[in-house]
Amino acid sequence: MVAVGLLLAAGTAALISGGDDGPPQAEAAPQGEALAQVQPTLATTCGQTFGILPTAVLPTATPVPGAATLIPTITPTPVPAAAISVVGTGSGGQIQWGSLTVLAPPGFIGGTNQVMMGIAAAPTLPAAPPLGYCQGSLSFTLTVAAAGTPLPTVVTLAQPLVLSVPYGIGDLTLAQYDASRITVQYYKADTGAWVTPTALLDVGSQRLNVQALELGTYGLFIRDLSYSLVNLFPTLPPSLTPTTVPFGAALPRAAIGPPRTDLSAIFGSVPAIRDIPTSNASWSYLGPSAAVIALGKPPLWTATFPLGCYSGPNATDVEAAAARLFGTRSAGSQFVLFFLRGTRAYSFDLAVGNYCWIDLI
Repeated sequence: MVAVGLLLAAGTAALISGGDDGPPQAEAAPQGEALAQVQPTLATTCGQTFGILPTAVLPTATPVPGAATLIPTITPTPVPAAAISVVGTGSGGQIQWGSLTVLAPPGFIGGTNQVMMGIAAAPTLPAAPPLGYCQGSLSFTLTVAAAGTPLPTVVTLAQPLVLSVPYGIGDLTLAQYDASRITVQYYKADTGAWVTPTALLDVGSQRLNVQALELGTYGLFIRDLSYSLVNLFPTLPPSLTPTTVPFGAALPRAAIGPPRTDLSAIFGSVPAIRDIPTSNASWSYLGPSAAVIALGKPPLWTATFPLGCYSGPNATDVEAAAARLFGTRSAGSQFVLFFLRGTRAYSFDLAVGNYCWIDLI
């Protein structure tokens, strides 16, 4: 495992910030005109070049004139040897692995007197990082075995372990110094998914204090705010297939925006999309003259409130009455947002793998 630092090509530091507008956006082409080929000029903070491209583009150490190039500088992180300790299940105990601490409370496992608890590096993750995240500087495997047993034993924890997981400067750099984007997740083998346990961020000590009710592989991951649409979806419906221009520019330009679509109110309700560039576009899927507001960089958004998932937008009384409610989604549900119309966004629902219009207000 390595920690990744990012070095900017000379003269480009001002382009990298938490509220930047991303790469210059191509003006939407009128119908019938060829779309201009626009090369992305800014890479994401997670080491991937941002842009709607058919394949991922790796960062290069050769600066491109006029472009901001992120050059990864790899700093090896010393990996501690595996730690093994005998812990009493009645009294609890603590085990240290490098700067990581695991606290086992009294009664964390029932039915035995002592167990062997082990922590070791996980140089290879059991699966790719979760969607919308990139890998941080630390991954490890937590095991428990009955005393004297050479192999780990599958056990059910009666009380959560407390993991005090440190993060470093490499993780903060990838997170653009926003520590709230750093998470600890564990791999749930029976479902093949990464799960985020309850954790408390301690910015002062640069740690995440995690309530762990599962054994297995854990890792640090950084939420990537500019996660690429193509990396998230290998295939898209024909009407949404991206080209080499920014996503919103792939649609014909609209002279005016959609009715009853108050961007100020939407941004007030969903501040996470406030700094994403927008443009008025015509989307024939909704009718020959239907206008939408296209988001230039479709974001992966985690809902902060419960919301409805509908078959259509609500910019007019007619379409609002015709829209069918598919269901409701809880806070914490994840969507990729593409277009705005009325008070709803056309989105991809990660939980069900389908598209719908979701309430933003």
